[in-house]
Amino acid sequence: MNTNLREDNKIVRIIEYISELFILNMLTLLCCLPVITAGASITAMHTVLQKMVRHEGGYIVKPFFAAFRENFRQATLIWLIFLAILLPAGIEILAYMYDPSVLPRAMVIIAAVVAIFMMMFLVYVFPLQAHFKNDITGTLKLAMTLAAARFPRTLLMTLLCIVPVALAMFGGLMLLPFVFLYGFSLPGFLCAKIYDPVFRELE
Repeated sequence: MNTNLREDNKIVRIIEYISELFILNMLTLLCCLPVITAGASITAMHTVLQKMVRHEGGYIVKPFFAAFRENFRQATLIWLIFLAILLPAGIEILAYMYDPSVLPRAMVIIAAVVAIFMMMFLVYVFPLQAHFKNDITGTLKLAMTLAAARFPRTLLMTLLCIVPVALAMFGGLMLLPFVFLYGFSLPGFLCAKIYDPVFRELE
């Protein structure tokens, strides 16, 4: 009987996670739509995800918007810094994919390397912004330190964040609904599971 109860509780919790991640993904996606607000939106998402990972949650919408407002200014400034680097690199890569004769291959390789390094940096930046009180310089320095010092975790989190992008671009129409419904929150949740032990050490 106890075994059945435990199994039932596991199933209920999985269903709760699925619904919570769906709601969180929709909120994140909607608040990313102006593009300029993406940094605040992703920071708010990680605020909620960290509570979920530590079983401190229960609510999604109210904590999300509270974190969005609280981090809006600093997260937006950080995002604009990265956007200024990622946008040209992304345009070069997309242009080359559309027509390889447009740009030299070496230039595209450099752009891809820059984009990957920025992603490895970003997987820590917004979670740190969500969890620790720090100025922009402090957040960026700590993100850079963690990205290098915890390289295996960094690489795994980067791959998790790249997967939805790859699925959206190359997975075909069948996978687009999944990317739309869980493309932000599910990789973010898995990343939160990975970086949470590191954050506990920093605390």
